[in-house]
Amino acid sequence: MVSAVRIEVFDKTLKRVGMIGAPLSMKASIRHNSVSTVDVEIDNDSPRLPDLLTEGAVIQVFYTGVTGPIISGPVTKLTSTMLGRSVVVTVTDQFAMILNLLGWPNPANALTAQTSLNDDRSGPAETIVKGVIQAAVTRLGLPYTVAPDLGRGTVLHGSWRMIPLADVLLPILGAGNVGLSVQLRPLVTRGDGSQGSPGWAVDCYAPRTYPRNLTDTAGTITDWTLERVSPSATRWVLGAVGTDTARRFYSNVDTAAETLWGPANVTERFIDASSIGTDLVTAENAYAATPNATTQAALTAAQQKFNTDIFGAFINAQKERGAVTSIQVTLSQTNTVQYGDAGLLRGDMVPVTAGTVTLNAVLSECTFTWDNQVGLVVTPIVGQVLDSARQLSRFINRLRRDVHLQQVK
Repeated sequence: MVSAVRIEVFDKTLKRVGMIGAPLSMKASIRHNSVSTVDVEIDNDSPRLPDLLTEGAVIQVFYTGVTGPIISGPVTKLTSTMLGRSVVVTVTDQFAMILNLLGWPNPANALTAQTSLNDDRSGPAETIVKGVIQAAVTRLGLPYTVAPDLGRGTVLHGSWRMIPLADVLLPILGAGNVGLSVQLRPLVTRGDGSQGSPGWAVDCYAPRTYPRNLTDTAGTITDWTLERVSPSATRWVLGAVGTDTARRFYSNVDTAAETLWGPANVTERFIDASSIGTDLVTAENAYAATPNATTQAALTAAQQKFNTDIFGAFINAQKERGAVTSIQVTLSQTNTVQYGDAGLLRGDMVPVTAGTVTLNAVLSECTFTWDNQVGLVVTPIVGQVLDSARQLSRFINRLRRDVHLQQVK
């Protein structure tokens, strides 16, 4: 345990106060674009317990072979009983904390000056994600440092109004094929006695492609479950700017999906995008009132932005409602298959053969468990987690997002 995993404890100022050197047990679940958690069980007379009981305590976990921590975040729960000999400390990755901030329509303005209906952004997924996070942490004056934008990921469109960043960014991260990490930057005292500025480092990462095909016949795969779901929509009607009979509607058909799945799977969905086209209407009115080169140029630019926004909205809808082939593969860590920088990392695309099916699946999760009897067991999980509790959670989150969008109109 000591050689493979290191658990550090910090106070709310992000100053390191010590280590948990000998936990009774530990279970860490490190997830790609989802909330990572770790439960650490310690003796109730552990010298670290007072630090962990102090409000704002933070834990950071390192694993051999991985650059940087595999998880860092605040202690969100601490459980013990009168008869028990131990205390279980639950840590939630800072990824969850930053995504609980709100996306304002005008994040640079005061709350009394929210003059836009929505915050609309288009561009590569990384550009949107980092721009939205930077705007939120700047607005709140929080100690986050957002890494420079490298423009990675699929070009998408996002639009939101006073909703949690989780509802804004998680679909963009998934559709854009980029990952998000939030890591602790601790308080450090330099050689001259001065102190660096503590905080949190925000960055995106690009998933890699694992060079080997993993198979159940080779013994690398210990378990797998396959699920295929037909598209829940193949046609969309988008409602853009305007109200009542003046509202502008646009349509899109996923002809490839309808050809592949046949007429029995033709379904329609409505996309409420009432903010798209606001700038276009303003530019049209300005040009109608004063037709000149300046208003013509503004109208052309607004039309181009409108086309991009409509295209992005349809692309987002297709990715969210399209057909899904999901596979959950549990791997056995061996000398040739290891979790780490030189092997597998969360978000990596992994070719797997399960039975007669061969496909590429994302390494969505990796669990690290430790106890005194078995020692450390590392279990990478490739593919979408298919258990009913996770599926119900995703459904509830989507329903909550839709309800919230109706409330903030």
